[in-house]
Amino acid sequence: MSLDYIKLEDKKIDFNPSQQKFFDDCFNQDGTLTGNHREYAFFGAIRCGKSYAYQLAGWLIAAKYPSTKILWVRDTYKQLQDSVIKQFNDDFERYDIYVYKKSDREAVFRNGSVIKFRAFDIDGVGMMSSEYDLIVFCQAEDISEDWFNLALGRLSGKVLPKPMMWTEGNPANTWPKRRYKDAKAEELKNKGILFIEAQTVENEKNLPQDYIENLRKNYPTEFFNRYVLGGWEQIDEMVFSEFRENTMVFITPQPTPSAKIRQGLDYGWRNPTAIVWGFIDYDAILTIYVEDGGTELTVPEIAKKALSKGKYVIAADYSIKRPDRDGKSVWTELQREGLQLLESNKDELVNIQLVNQLMKTGRLRIHSCCVNLVREIKNYKWKRAKIGSDKNLPEETVDKDNHWIDAMLYLVASLEELKIESPRQKEYKKSLLYAIQKGGRKNIAEFG
Repeated sequence: MSLDYIKLEDKKIDFNPSQQKFFDDCFNQDGTLTGNHREYAFFGAIRCGKSYAYQLAGWLIAAKYPSTKILWVRDTYKQLQDSVIKQFNDDFERYDIYVYKKSDREAVFRNGSVIKFRAFDIDGVGMMSSEYDLIVFCQAEDISEDWFNLALGRLSGKVLPKPMMWTEGNPANTWPKRRYKDAKAEELKNKGILFIEAQTVENEKNLPQDYIENLRKNYPTEFFNRYVLGGWEQIDEMVFSEFRENTMVFITPQPTPSAKIRQGLDYGWRNPTAIVWGFIDYDAILTIYVEDGGTELTVPEIAKKALSKGKYVIAADYSIKRPDRDGKSVWTELQREGLQLLESNKDELVNIQLVNQLMKTGRLRIHSCCVNLVREIKNYKWKRAKIGSDKNLPEETVDKDNHWIDAMLYLVASLEELKIESPRQKEYKKSLLYAIQKGGRKNIAEFG
């Protein structure tokens, strides 16, 4: 593609392959938009050129199409101010075709086009009160999917051949992975999406000498794989990393009359009260076979649901023992309704480790009817370490959408049978396969 329409006399444009792919698809040779796609997703490593490609393209569109309305979004104001706005003005303010109004955080072009720079933490839903021709999400993996869907509803401008959504960011186990990376080619085509992936090495000619090698030497392996190689799977943010839906979720038998049944309960009001039922079979395998719950349930309503399949011991969060202003507690009120409550261990990390071990060894199964529990397990994440952090990967979960998970954790923590080796595990540890998997010639030699 000819770049004659890009008039940057003081700067040579030398695109890397991924940047070239974006510009070739988005622009005709005369600088007009092709209208090939409604949505562009440019994801990959740091310094792969995705941010500059979008900023250059956005600047060109605002200059080419009078009265274009563009919204440029990042999660927090500090990130917006320190990266997006600074980079944009450093690169383009010198050409004197727009005036940046600092108090408004807007680049106002002489032809009537406007680029609004906004952040969700200070602007919130108010930024979505207008119609736009182009919306750009910077570091989209940090922004909620709800905000993204809301933004799609504001793409109703008529200046461009097609209103467009651009997203960019680093690989992460969040909604962009599901929308772009995990989607099939036909699905992307039907939605009008062009998905571009890039690595830092593509942009090596525009980076300092030995930049990548220095990162290789100094980054933890997880950071290098993700932020330099652009890998989506190397940092596993799933809390339940051993979960495999195809082998753990199915239509399982209901408990026999002699099975040990226990329930887990996580109390909420505006957040849902969650209840799960589980039973243990002869080989110490736990099956979560049903769930129930809901929001704004009264104590009698909770009790009715909890007793609907019989009266069993219920492991619950001891924090509901705290009395309210009247000296009553949810715990005592539930007991008055006939529930047999058991204080649960709340050592979250230990409980998570136990659940992962059960998953790994095939000792946890979930009935397919437990849709809330399965959904939460698939989306439950560790808090992500930020790029440049000198700390180890955080051992804190994102405390959101984990109500049925908490009920499951309380249930699992209350069952001593799950904390000892099952007969199947004991037999496995006597096998040659275990010696090989444990590793090393010494182990195999000791096996005999």
